[in-house]
Amino acid sequence: MLEAAVEGVLARADEQLRPEPRNLEEAARLALAGMDELRDLTRIVLRDLDQFPDLLMPVVDRLLEGPIRTVATRMSGAAPGIDGDAMATLLIGGLVNFKVLEALGGKRRSTVDEDRLVEAWTRLYRLALESPI
Repeated sequence: MLEAAVEGVLARADEQLRPEPRNLEEAARLALAGMDELRDLTRIVLRDLDQFPDLLMPVVDRLLEGPIRTVATRMSGAAPGIDGDAMATLLIGGLVNFKVLEALGGKRRSTVDEDRLVEAWTRLYRLALESPI
């Protein structure tokens, strides 16, 4: 039953054709909205899938590694001196962490809101491209 649920969520995620973002802010907002749609799967992954590596790995590849590879490729192309893999891991990880914490504890007043997160995320992304180390 768990396998069917995970496969169904991944199939729906694959079917949803998202428009190509026009800018970094829209990219962050689309990513966060996509994670909202997958909140139940996030809870399942965090709670149950470590016991089922055959189910966990496709989720990790499709929903985490795939976006990281996409951002890494874009960053490396835009700023050849940057470590695109490491920077993409940090950037995508920040968005994922925001939604994981929300999935675990709900929206709390004491945390950064989504607008502030998106603003900081886009600023960090731009800074990384402007100042590759």
